[in-house]
Amino acid sequence: MRYPILALTLTTLIPLTSVAADPLAEYVAAAQADTAGFSPSYERGKAFYNRQFGLSADMPGCYSSHSRDPRNSGEHVITGKGIRPMAVSANPKRFTRMKKTEKWFRRNCRELLERKCTAAEKANFITYLKGVQL
Repeated sequence: MRYPILALTLTTLIPLTSVAADPLAEYVAAAQADTAGFSPSYERGKAFYNRQFGLSADMPGCYSSHSRDPRNSGEHVITGKGIRPMAVSANPKRFTRMKKTEKWFRRNCRELLERKCTAAEKANFITYLKGVQL
């Protein structure tokens, strides 16, 4: 009789592995809550990635640090720090963790747009970068 109680006690002490949130799914759901019928777009994501926001001559857009071709590595224009490719086909770890994805959207959107990116912008951006093939 003691064994079932021991097993129950041990299983309650071992944390279950949680499934990490899929950033694209999270942003699509948030965008759909804002706009009924929203569907992420490769083309809108590509346009956003290549857009010149014009707030900084040194950093006019995403491509300025990440390279025009997201399959290639980039370099931060101010710090000189290397940046792994943005395209998921070239960097499979890209956009796999919600916390890390949101951290970089928060920093980069504020730096380039002087505002938060919308859920729709994020969903389109990731859709584009998941669709770019080697």
